[in-house]
Amino acid sequence: MKKGILLIMMLAVGMGGEAQTAYISSFDNIVDVIDVATNFITHTISVGMSPMGICVSPDGNKVYVANWEGASISVINTTTNHVSATIPVGNSPIGVCVSPNGSRVYVANELSYTVSVINSISNTVMDSIIVGTRPWAIAISPDGNRVYVTNDLDSSVSVINTASNTVIATIPVGAFPCAVAVSHDNNKVYVANCGYYSPSPQGSISVISGSSNSVSDSIMTGGNPYGLVFSSDGNFLYEANWGTNSVNVIDVATNSVVDEISIGSYPVGISITPDGSKLFVVNYGSGTVNVISAVTNTVIDTITVDGGPTALGNFISIYPEHAGYASPCIVSSNISIYPNPANNNLTIETPQTSKIEISTIHGQLIKTLASTGTKTNIDVSEFPSGVYIVEVKTGKRIAIKKFVKE
Repeated sequence: MKKGILLIMMLAVGMGGEAQTAYISSFDNIVDVIDVATNFITHTISVGMSPMGICVSPDGNKVYVANWEGASISVINTTTNHVSATIPVGNSPIGVCVSPNGSRVYVANELSYTVSVINSISNTVMDSIIVGTRPWAIAISPDGNRVYVTNDLDSSVSVINTASNTVIATIPVGAFPCAVAVSHDNNKVYVANCGYYSPSPQGSISVISGSSNSVSDSIMTGGNPYGLVFSSDGNFLYEANWGTNSVNVIDVATNSVVDEISIGSYPVGISITPDGSKLFVVNYGSGTVNVISAVTNTVIDTITVDGGPTALGNFISIYPEHAGYASPCIVSSNISIYPNPANNNLTIETPQTSKIEISTIHGQLIKTLASTGTKTNIDVSEFPSGVYIVEVKTGKRIAIKKFVKE
């Protein structure tokens, strides 16, 4: 049975979808929603101005988007794929993270040198913490006790105690730190130092001891590292390199680079699926998302998204149990099917040439064809009476509609 049809049937009997989703922010003031099982874009959501940082809540019910020019956070309801709230924060918010229990949202405001603390129940700012100069990336420890903020122009990391909302340490690191990730056991903090932009790519990874709040190791990587994410088992760290269009694979036991994967242009955001099987890398320069197999360390798919994608942070939910799923009913207003009900002939109008598949309501594929221009006429006179599903696929976008054969 085809997955798309199965999802519709599950919806009909009151069950949830089964496809995890990735949320890709773009400077075009939108967020593209990608079904990570099929790598298709299922929705496009309008948010605030110049969204950059993005983070999915632990339960998958909300997505928080930092609107850099909008000085706000857009809160996306993942059930409806609409913005449910807009929260004013500091000047030029860029990094965002959510506490493990989902009760607090922390926002790094680049040009006001602060971190806003949001109450996720009331969607209001409950505190503002002064940190270093030009805070950029932000991450919270798995135990929820510490928030780590990279200060771009200070070449430092501020450590915030979440119980008191105070800075308890400031740690010198490399030049222009722009990404941070905390190990699963809370013991190590990895900081990507992007370095100075020059003809020769620079950069390093500072390794901070979580207990002593001091740098315990440094990994020379080059490549202007810009994004970090751990493997699902915590044994590897994946680093997106803006300057060399690559992803480095770092063995955290030895703090050494063990592999390098060539990808698109100017990669910025990187995230991993909950099962640890796939990495999604957002390429700002080429307007694409590369999908990497974490088993083979090879690019297995490339998804074209809307212009200027950024998606800094955790843009795939880490908990797949009940939420953060692709909507099972994917319907585009640009697709028209008529007459409906149909007797002998069915017409499908699409905005561009597409692949069309027709299946029974039980998932049996009965017809596949390419659209003829933007209007396709199909003879359905020999179809048995009943309900049919039409999937229209254009590039990496999919629309699903149904029609009734009389």
